[in-house]
Amino acid sequence: MERFHEELKNEFVKENISSSRTKPLYISQVSVENDSSDHPLSSSFLQNVLENVVSNPIQNVDTALGSFIDIKRNLLFTGLYNDVDVTLGADKGGSLLNLSLKMVTDKIGIESIVPTSATIRLKPNDLVTNLQTTFTTTSNDCSVNFHKLWPNFLGIADREAIDFGAKYNLQSTSWIQKYFKGEFILPFTKVPSLRTVLSVDVSEDKVSHLQRLNCNYKAGIQKLWLKDDLNTFPVFYSGLSIVNNKPIFNGEIPIDVPSPEQTPSYQSGWLTTFSKDSTKWLGSFPNSGECLNLKNEYVLSQLDSDNKPINTNINRFEANFEKYVSILNSRVITTVLMNGGFQFPIDESTRSTFVGESWDKRNSLIKDIILNKSDMNFKCGFISSFKLPNTELDSPLRLQISALTENKFKGLANYFDGCAADTGVSLVYKTKDTNMALSYKVPLMQSSNSPATSGFSFDIAITYC
Repeated sequence: MERFHEELKNEFVKENISSSRTKPLYISQVSVENDSSDHPLSSSFLQNVLENVVSNPIQNVDTALGSFIDIKRNLLFTGLYNDVDVTLGADKGGSLLNLSLKMVTDKIGIESIVPTSATIRLKPNDLVTNLQTTFTTTSNDCSVNFHKLWPNFLGIADREAIDFGAKYNLQSTSWIQKYFKGEFILPFTKVPSLRTVLSVDVSEDKVSHLQRLNCNYKAGIQKLWLKDDLNTFPVFYSGLSIVNNKPIFNGEIPIDVPSPEQTPSYQSGWLTTFSKDSTKWLGSFPNSGECLNLKNEYVLSQLDSDNKPINTNINRFEANFEKYVSILNSRVITTVLMNGGFQFPIDESTRSTFVGESWDKRNSLIKDIILNKSDMNFKCGFISSFKLPNTELDSPLRLQISALTENKFKGLANYFDGCAADTGVSLVYKTKDTNMALSYKVPLMQSSNSPATSGFSFDIAITYC
């Protein structure tokens, strides 16, 4: 509130408000100015946002500042605006009202009420609403993705978006993935920081002789917070996730391909995520801040390929963290990343042990899960980008050096089975619409799960609007 009060220190505030934080104000007028006519909010939505000052026009300074803080936050929660400026001033058309209020307050011996007008100026975000087409080519495959966004389509800060595309494998000369994703977000009218989220994700994946149709449906509630810097939105999500998949085999089943019995045909679970991103950018490169993503899914029920119940539940957890550090006046920018996850089964014996058995048996079960039954993975390392000679500090062209290690294993007892590490150097070009990298990678340690060879690779992604 103190920071917001400093932002309101114009001449009117200095002369009429700063002397007393309890001085009564009469909010006689509230005007909203939008720097752009694109994606206007409906009048009913704005009325709900402004309801606290419109329905209660007489407030003291502290209460009024708190009300306008809430208004500013709720407008930023819509995601439509880059900034919201609130300015308080004397109501120029309220001289007669001011005289009447002064006579009344002087007569009953209370502090004079100040007729006040408020101007809320909205600075919109630069939202891309045209159909975006992205072509991506790597050493192994190429893909195309189409993205379309409809922000505020209904005028109530809603958001609709679709993605669809396909991936083509250059080695097998066949399409290995086709997908469609749709998302609908609708904020609560009275509390814009709460949102209803509905999404659908349909994909057809092909691995060797196995072709699988996957359908993922999600429905949940999203909660946003706004930090004091007005630039960071921690996001919490919790909701139901339902997955249906249908395996289709072409020819004989290879030994290394999971059979339908190993993959549930139906799965329902409770999904919880948390994300926080305070990244600040230098051109197209992250310059400072950090990014944290947490995800936990508890599988509630499963069916096998014969639609028979699977009595084992699963809990999956993932954590991704990136820290961005710049040194030498951003001539060197380093990304430190740490990603990891694990999943473990919860069957009937596990549940009964935790509920009714002694601590010794529970301790033994936990040890067995960690050492033998949990599927674990982690990835950590750093990526440093260097400013090239005779280029601007925010140039899209930089030299990158990376060193990464990763491991996938079943239980800590098999920790060294899947350990791998590599280092590499890349010449990277990044802009808003183009991402290119010429890389040379050298494996330092290889695993049987992910064999790697040293050599050059060239990746490119270009987006058209």
